[in-house]
Amino acid sequence: MYSVMTPLTELPALNQTRFSSIQTVAETGSTNSDLLAEATAGAVQGRVLVTDHQTAGRGRQDRSWHDDPGKALLVSVLLRPTLTVAPIMPRLAGVAATEAVATFQNELEAQPPVGLKWPNDILAPGYDERKVAGILAESSTAAGTDGADAGLAVVVGMGMNLSWERQPPADLAKKAVTLGEVLGQPVDRDEVLHRYLRALEYWLDRLERFGSPVLLDRYRSYCLTIGRSVRFITATQELEGTAVDVSDRGTLLLEGAGGVTELHAGDAHHLP
Repeated sequence: MYSVMTPLTELPALNQTRFSSIQTVAETGSTNSDLLAEATAGAVQGRVLVTDHQTAGRGRQDRSWHDDPGKALLVSVLLRPTLTVAPIMPRLAGVAATEAVATFQNELEAQPPVGLKWPNDILAPGYDERKVAGILAESSTAAGTDGADAGLAVVVGMGMNLSWERQPPADLAKKAVTLGEVLGQPVDRDEVLHRYLRALEYWLDRLERFGSPVLLDRYRSYCLTIGRSVRFITATQELEGTAVDVSDRGTLLLEGAGGVTELHAGDAHHLP
């Protein structure tokens, strides 16, 4: 399933990426909300905002996000993609996060310690598929200074558990695991951030040069959902079936009793 990792030596140096403006704040409501406001005011792509703690952090489906202050990587980046590729920005971020984690291994050709649950969750297969990180992308079409498609902006936020200083709530402890546990060693937040941004730059460059097929092929190679029996839940329906593929648009193809259904948004729960 897994493809060969991109060697760390092939990733661009951080000062050679579009992510040259990195701001860190002790606390904020939501890094995504902050960068969306900056996008509305015309901020250029490449802005990065990191915080030690979010008081109004959220995940997909408006779920709240729990973080142990100072013990997680809470980061949002501002991108200005074309309208055509904007929908796959969360998939790109998932690939970049997976490869950033994989570069901590000595043997980069080994199976990475994490994989992707469609659409954007990063799970640890060796830890009962508990969640290491989540990704949330939000968009704005307010006027920008450097973007096509009428100033389209996409803010991609990621929350990655690095370690626990205090025991998380019991229900969270059953579902989440820290990167330090998965790697078996302490990890430095800035080092994880830099590797993530470098991987983002690598895949944004490949997307711009070669189009979405190469990115989605890599996404499929990391996707733990493909081939699994899943229960798919949205606000209006619940379906069960086998996840047979991810389409060229990044949607999930679910095969059930009524045939194959293309699913754009919702939660895919892996079944035993």
